[in-house]
Order: sequence, then C-alpha cells, then structure tokens
Amino acid sequence: MSLFFVDNNCDLGNELIGKMSIECIDFPYLLDGKVMTFDYDYSKLVSKSKKLLKIEALELSKENYVSIFKQCFDRGDDVIYLYASEKIFNTKNLTDAKTQLEQLYPDRKLLLIDSCSFSIGQGLISYDIAMQYRNGATISEIEEYSYKIKNEYALYLTVDTANTLVDNGLVPSTMVAGASLSVKPILTIDFDGSFQLVEKVSGKKRAVSKMVDYIRQYGSNVADYPIGIVYSDNETQANELREKVVEYFGEEAKILMGRFSPSNLSIVGVGAIGICFHVKKKSV
Repeated sequence: MSLFFVDNNCDLGNELIGKMSIECIDFPYLLDGKVMTFDYDYSKLVSKSKKLLKIEALELSKENYVSIFKQCFDRGDDVIYLYASEKIFNTKNLTDAKTQLEQLYPDRKLLLIDSCSFSIGQGLISYDIAMQYRNGATISEIEEYSYKIKNEYALYLTVDTANTLVDNGLVPSTMVAGASLSVKPILTIDFDGSFQLVEKVSGKKRAVSKMVDYIRQYGSNVADYPIGIVYSDNETQANELREKVVEYFGEEAKILMGRFSPSNLSIVGVGAIGICFHVKKKSV
C-alpha cells in the first residue's frame, strides 16, 4: 500500500484535503521570531501582518520528516509526497530525510515530487494526482504522470507590494521596478518553479481582469479541470474573480477557493490574489 502526502502550503484547505482521503503535513511558521503552529485565526494573522509583524516560512526539521514517514514505513506503506517548488522553499531537510530513510528502509519507496509550483498551483497539481492515486495508479505511474501534469497548470498572481518577494530573494528588484500602489505586477511560475514577471498594469482591478484574460488566451480544456483561486484578506475581490470565471465558463465550472497559508503569505504579502487553471503547457 502507498500513502499520498501534501502539505498545507498547497492552499486547498483542510476540509477539501480531508475529503480527498490523503495525508497533510502542516508547516509551522515564525511570527516576529516566535514559532507558531498551523492552528491560527486568519483575520488576526493578516491584521498582525498589516502591523508589520514579520511572518516567515519555517521548514520542518529533518527529524520531523523522518518521524512522519517512518511511521508509514513501519506499517509497510510506501509514500508519495508532492511539495512546493524547491526554487521557492528550502527542501534540504526533506532530501536529507529521504537519504536517511532510504538507508533505514531499503525495501520501502519514498517518492518526492517537486510540483515546480506554488500555493494553489501546487494545490491543483496535488488534486489532479490525488485523483490518479484514488483510482489505483501505482507509484511508478504517478511518477510518470507527474512529469506531464505539473507543466499543465499555470498560476498567475498579483501582489500589493513586491517587497516580500524581493526580501526573500525570489525576484530581483529590477524585475519589479516601477511597481507601486497604483502599478501592480502580475507574476507567474515558470517550468523551473521560479517566479517570473508577466507584465505590470495600472491598479489591482486591472490586474485581476488581466488574469481572467489569461484563461481565455492560454487555457486548454479549462472546464474539464479544476480552477483554483487563492487570496489573503481580500475575500470580496476573490469572489468577484470567481464570478467572472463562472460568467465565462458557467456554473458547472469546478472552482476551488483557498487562502494563502502563513508560509505563502510571508512570500506574497497581504492583498495578494491568484488564479490557476489548466493549459496545454506552461508558456514560460
């Protein structure tokens, strides 16, 4: 038997993950230097972020990863774990844990899949692969399928400020030069799993409208796959984006709504909003 793992940074939400009958790893985070758990009040978290209390992503220790997966191996189960892009989050502890576990359990399989994506992009890839898993696909089949499907979901997002992206070393300041309260950058995740600038537009509303335009321009069989919308504190704007998608694809469109995890919020900041959908192949 094998177990399929995702983590809370996929932004699908615990309720949906529970319905999918898969496992979830919850990442802690740092709030002004204090280690916090995933059990939090989102509105209070956003409020603290607005007060400039620093939120930082925190990777699990190698020992935590070993403990989680060791329990599975002790029961005779293999493990599949799909995680966010290693270009965005540090995965050294994860790879070190894999090395140790392979030495301890040479007959067990730990398949690590880099989604080469972020947030709801990681989420929709997880959702898609979870359907393969639930339909009985083997680990080898899932591994082969993952190479294909992770390049078939495009994520676009806009942020209120690119400061956190620059501070985290995820985009150079030259890439987002000129972004301001009135000029918003629209970003995507490339084949390699890195942030890339698509364009800069005037105002948040224009940025959101452009993201809907991208679905029309680049989407492929969009209505046959889930569409993901992710946001932080701007629920009204997220619902407006959802309405625009429904207007174009109809009520039958499967739209998954999520909120940025604390770790993801530490990267994109308050006010960020994004959309993910199926494409024939990522354009960058």
